[in-house]
Amino acid sequence: MIKKIKSYLFYINLYPQSVLKAIFFLITKPKKFLKKIQRVEKIVSPVLPENQFFFNFFQFLSPQKIIKAIKTLFTQGLKIKGRDWENNNETSYLSDNFIQSYEKSDLYVPFKKNEKIRNKDDIKLIAFYFPQFHPFPENEKFWGKGFTEWTSVTRAKPLFENHYQPRLPDALGFYDLRIKENIKEQIKIAKNYGIYGFCFHTYWFDGKPVMYLPLRSFLNDKNLDFPFCLHWANEPWTLRWDGLNQSGVLLPQRHTSEDDIKFIKYITPALKDKRYIKINNRPLLIIYRPSLFPNIKETIKRWNHYCENNGIEKLFLAVMQTGFEGRVNPKKFGFDAAIDYPPHNLAVTDIKKKLNLFYKQFDGHIFDYHEAIQKSLEFKKPRYTLFRGIMPDWDCTPRRKNSDIFINSSPELYGKWLRGLIEYTKKNLEPEKRFIFVNAWNEWAEGAYLEPDKKWGFAYLEQIYDSLKSYYFKKNLALFIHLFDINLKEEIASYLKNIPYKFDLFITTSKEKKLILDSFFKKININNVRKISIIPVPNRGRDIAPFIIEGKKTLEKYDFICRIHSKSSKKYVNGNSWRKYLYSNLLGNKKQVEKIIEYFINNPRLGLIYPDNFLPIINFLEWGSNFNHAKNIADKLKLKISKDEIPIFPSGSMFWFRPKALKKLFELRLNYNDFEKSSTNQVDGTIAHAIERLFIKVCESNNFSSKKILFNPSVNNKMDFNINKDIVDYNELIQRHNKKVILIIHLYYLDLVDEFFQYLKNIPIKFDLLITSPIELNKKAFDKFHSLTNVSKIFIKKTPNRGKDIGAFIIEFSQFWKNYEIACKIHTKKSLYNPDGSPKVNTDWFNEAFKTGIRQNHNLNIYGGGERNNYNIALDYYSQEGTMVGAGPNLDRYTARINDNMDVKFIKIKTSIVYSHSDQDNMSYSNANEWVQGRYGDQNPIMASVLILPPTIKAYDESTWVLDDKLPAATEYKYDSYGFGTYYDDVHGDIRVTNVLLENSLVKRNALVDRILVTGSFNVDLIEMVGSKSSNSKLDYNLNMSVNRTNVKDLT
Repeated sequence: MIKKIKSYLFYINLYPQSVLKAIFFLITKPKKFLKKIQRVEKIVSPVLPENQFFFNFFQFLSPQKIIKAIKTLFTQGLKIKGRDWENNNETSYLSDNFIQSYEKSDLYVPFKKNEKIRNKDDIKLIAFYFPQFHPFPENEKFWGKGFTEWTSVTRAKPLFENHYQPRLPDALGFYDLRIKENIKEQIKIAKNYGIYGFCFHTYWFDGKPVMYLPLRSFLNDKNLDFPFCLHWANEPWTLRWDGLNQSGVLLPQRHTSEDDIKFIKYITPALKDKRYIKINNRPLLIIYRPSLFPNIKETIKRWNHYCENNGIEKLFLAVMQTGFEGRVNPKKFGFDAAIDYPPHNLAVTDIKKKLNLFYKQFDGHIFDYHEAIQKSLEFKKPRYTLFRGIMPDWDCTPRRKNSDIFINSSPELYGKWLRGLIEYTKKNLEPEKRFIFVNAWNEWAEGAYLEPDKKWGFAYLEQIYDSLKSYYFKKNLALFIHLFDINLKEEIASYLKNIPYKFDLFITTSKEKKLILDSFFKKININNVRKISIIPVPNRGRDIAPFIIEGKKTLEKYDFICRIHSKSSKKYVNGNSWRKYLYSNLLGNKKQVEKIIEYFINNPRLGLIYPDNFLPIINFLEWGSNFNHAKNIADKLKLKISKDEIPIFPSGSMFWFRPKALKKLFELRLNYNDFEKSSTNQVDGTIAHAIERLFIKVCESNNFSSKKILFNPSVNNKMDFNINKDIVDYNELIQRHNKKVILIIHLYYLDLVDEFFQYLKNIPIKFDLLITSPIELNKKAFDKFHSLTNVSKIFIKKTPNRGKDIGAFIIEFSQFWKNYEIACKIHTKKSLYNPDGSPKVNTDWFNEAFKTGIRQNHNLNIYGGGERNNYNIALDYYSQEGTMVGAGPNLDRYTARINDNMDVKFIKIKTSIVYSHSDQDNMSYSNANEWVQGRYGDQNPIMASVLILPPTIKAYDESTWVLDDKLPAATEYKYDSYGFGTYYDDVHGDIRVTNVLLENSLVKRNALVDRILVTGSFNVDLIEMVGSKSSNSKLDYNLNMSVNRTNVKDLT
C-alpha cells in the first residue's frame, strides 16, 4: 500500500498545485484515493526506484504548507486497511529526510553584529563568488526558460539517511543577482564576519563573456567598498559542468594570441579598480587551467606587455591546484603562486559502501569530511608559494546524478580546519601573502557555501569570525605572581605556557630570593612572555599587600590580569591540592584561558573571574576573626557589609580581573606598614585575610560583575589534606535526629584498599559499611576495614562479576535500603588518563607488533662427469623470519637434489632425486574461530587485533604473570597473561580484543613438512640397437617413472 501511494504522489508531483490536494484527498477519502492509485499504478510504478519519494516544487509552493500537510498525514496515526502510518517505518523517509531541510539544527546561529577585527597585514580570507543566480540567454537556451542556480539547488533529493538535501537559503532567501541590493547585503554579511574579499568566478568563452552581470554591477557601484579579484574559469562549458565530458560542450574555449589580448582588455576595468586585490602592488589574477593554453608563457608576456602600456603593474598570477593540474609547481607555467582548491587533490577514501543508499544505482563517490581535514592539515609546505584553501562542505547532488559528496561536516569541524590553516599561513607566508581561499561563498549546487541556510544559519560564518578574532587578539595581558615559596617556581613556570597570548610577567618576592628567580626565569624559555619584572618586597601582608601596592604602580595599563601566588596554606597538613586546584582552573590549558578571555570580551562589565570554592574548605568561607578588619576597610571604601551575611569571595585569592574593577582597592593608598608581618602562624584575622573577603564587593561597587568557573573539579584524587579545626560533633547531631547512615563500596581493585581506608577513617560520624566485591577479600583488606573505629557494622558480600558496580549496588543494597535514611555509594575506579588529559599508557601497537623481517638463501652446487655421463648435486637452505613479533610466521627449508644423465650409444637414462624438509611457524590465530585452552573470550585475527587494540593497554606487564585475586575475570576464568598487557579490567571493560604479542608468542603453530620426489626416464633407439641407421625414420622406446611422497605434521 505504501509503495502504491508513493507511486501516485511521484506521478502527480509534476503538478505541484495538485500535491496538497492529493494529500487532502487521501486523508479525507481514502477509498476513492485507492481507486485512483490503481489506475495510475501500471503507468508509473515500473519506473520508480525502490525507496524514492521526492517533491520537486520547493520554488513554487510555500514550504510551511507542505510540511504542515505532510505532518498531518504522517503523524496523526492515520490507518488505511489496518496499517498504522504513525508507527510505520516506511514513512521515515519523509520525516527524517524531507522535513530536515526546513528544520533548524540545535547549532543554528542567528545573525550577530560583530566588531571589526582585521589588521592590514594579517590573515585575509577570500571567498570564491559564483555569479549564476540570475537568468541569462545561454542558460535559458541550454536548460530552459528562467533557469538559475536555484533551479538545480531546489530539485536535489536525499540519497541516503540524513543526507542533507535539498539545501535551502535562510536570511538571504532565493536571491536574484540582477537586484543590486542583494550584492550589497552579501558584502555586508561577509564584512561583518571577517571575510576580506570576493574572488569572482569569471566566464569568458572565445571572446564571449557569460554570467557577467553581478561583476558589472559591482564594478559600477563604487560604494560597494569590498576588495575583490578575478578567477578565469578558462575551460569549456560542458553538460557535466566539470570540463571532462568534451562531447557535451555547450560553449567551447579557444586560446589564441588574439584571445589573449581580448581577454586582458575585457578585465582591464577590474584591474584598474581601486578595490582590486594586489600583492606587492601587482594585481592578482587566478587561472583555472593554464595547461589548456598552447604556450602559457607567451600569453603571460602578451598580458604583461599590455598592462605595462596601459598603466597596470605586472600581473601576480596564481594557478588553481585542481584535479587537472594536480599539485603543480606554479613555476612550471611561469606563475607566482598556486592555490590549494579542496576537494581537489585530497586523496580521500570512498566510503559509499558503508552507507545504505536509497538509490542503489548511485555511481558517485562519498567521502568523510574528517579525513579531508586530516589530509589538508598534514600537507607540508612546498618549495613554492601556496595559498591554502578550505571548503565548508561539498555535495554536487543538485548538479549531477552521480555526484561527489562529503558527509559528517559541521561548523565546528570547519572552524578546526580553518584554525589549522591560519597557523600554517602565519608560519609559512610573509604578511603581504597571507591569503586563505574559501571554496566558496555561494556554490549552493556544490554544497560549498558560507551564506546562511535553514539548518545552520550563520554558524559557518561565526566560526570564521571566532577563528580570526582569536588570531587578531590584541588585548594587553599580564600575569602577577607573588612567589614567596621559591620551591614552587618550576610548578608555576609550567603553567605559563598555557597562556596563548603575549603577556607581561610581574613577580614579587623577598629581596634575598630575587637573584635566584632572576637566574631561573632567564634560563627557561616561555615563548609568549614579552618582559619579566621581578620586584623585591618586604615580608608583610602575605600575597595581598604586594598585589595592592605594587599592582597600583604597574597594572593599570592592562586589559586583563591573572593573579596567583605560591600558596602552601598551613591551615592544612598539606595544602598542595588547593593550590593545584586553583592553578588548574585559572591556567590549566590554552583552551581554558581562551574561554576566560572570551568571557571578558563578550561581557564588557565582567570584572573578575575566579574558580568555584574548593570543597574541603567550604566550611571556612565566613567572616570569622576577619570581620573587624574588613569593616574598617569597607568603611573607607564606602562599602556596606554585615556580620550576619556570608561573604562571597575568591577563596585562595587567585583570579583573573580587569584593573578597573578593583580600582577603588588600588586607590586606598595603603603601604606595607599598614599590614602585619607575614608569619606561618597567620591562619586568619589579618588585614590581608580581610581584604581577600572584599574583592567581590569592590568589583560590584565599580559596577562590574563577577563569574565563577570550574574547568577541573579535582586535580588530586587523593585525600592529602586534613583540616586542623574543631568541628561540630556530627555524631551527636545524627543521633539527635535519629538518622542511620550506611556507606556502600564496590571493591574491584584490591590495590586501592589503602586509599579508601584514608577516606573512611576521616568520616566524623558513626556509620555502617556494606562492601560488595567479586573478589574474596584477603586478610590484609579484611583487617584494614575492621580496624575502623567509626564503623558500627560491616557487611561483606561476594558478588558475581556482572554489571560492574551498578549491578552489585542494586541487587545487594535492596536488602538494606529500608533500614537507613542516609547512604553514600562509592566504588574503585581507575582512569586511563592523567589529570592533564594525557593517556597513562600510549602503546604504539604497530611498533610493538611488527619488526624487520630477514630473508636469506644459501645454495651449494657440485657437478661433473665425462662425455657419456654427467651429474649435478645441489644443496639449498632458505630461511625467512617474518615481520610479526612472536612465534611466527617463520620458515626454514632444507633441500637436496641429485641429477644424473647417461648417454651410451642408443641408450639414454636420466634420474633425479629431490628431498626437502621445511619447518614453518605460523601466526597463532589465523581466523576468529580458533580456541586455545585457558583463554577467555572469542579471539580475533592477529592482524585485526593490531588495528583495533586500544593504545591504553600495555604491551608488556610483569604484574600479569598470575592474575588470580587481581582481576575478577582472571579468577573466574583461570586466565593469566604471563607478563603481557591485559585488557580485561574495570577500566576498559570487556572489549573482546586480544593482545597480539601474547597470542603470537605463547601459542606456537608449527608445521613440519618432509617431501621426496624421484623421477627417471629410459630412452632406447630401437633401430640403432639392431645395428641399423636411417636418416628418414626413427623408432624409440621411452619409460618415465616418478615417486612423490609428502609427510606433514601440524603441531599447536
